[in-house]
Amino acid sequence: MKHLAIVLISFLISSCEKEICYFAGPYVFVFPISLTPNRDTFSIGDTISIFSSFNDDVYERKTNHKYKLVDWKFDVSMIMREISGLKTNEGAFSNFTIVMDSLSSNFTTIQYNDGLIEYTGDYTYLNNNYSFNYKIIPNKPGIYFMSHSTNLIFSSYEQDFEGICSSKKGYFDSDFKMNDGNENNIHMLSSSPIEHFKTWMLNSPDDRFHRFGGYCFYVKE
Repeated sequence: MKHLAIVLISFLISSCEKEICYFAGPYVFVFPISLTPNRDTFSIGDTISIFSSFNDDVYERKTNHKYKLVDWKFDVSMIMREISGLKTNEGAFSNFTIVMDSLSSNFTTIQYNDGLIEYTGDYTYLNNNYSFNYKIIPNKPGIYFMSHSTNLIFSSYEQDFEGICSSKKGYFDSDFKMNDGNENNIHMLSSSPIEHFKTWMLNSPDDRFHRFGGYCFYVKE
């Protein structure tokens, strides 16, 4: 009888492990991020603050668990697009003054041939806590859409954590949760004359806007 109980317990533990590991796609780690003041309209010269901070017990969406990620490299990317014209301005960061926090000094600017401007860098890891902090000051009017992401899904870093499924090792993605999951002015996408934003993105808002820490706002004169 004792032997049977041990077998049953081992079976249950094994079943739980398989259940946790059995999910489609990559691990998706959720990163909180905030934009303040949280409003839909700003004036030229206003200061907008963006801040992300969390400890290294990081929530993973697929398994509904937290995993300890010690000194990971996330390869963060921030992009600003101006969407009020007939063509997307992919380099809309040039319409802002960017002020990086001293602890976020590892962020650099990349400008691509197609005009896209990307701020890329990484979280500062200090005292078991990840953080970055920057400010943007608008210099030109328009409707803007900003997004945040990581390159974890393409990463070649040899990173893992306790409890990782061997079949998922190196298979990671991210989900930036802006302002605790608020709507973040997503309705403003419908004001754009560009089909990609007013139709395509709104057809699947969770996958195309919210998981990228999307935020829309209008800058007036």
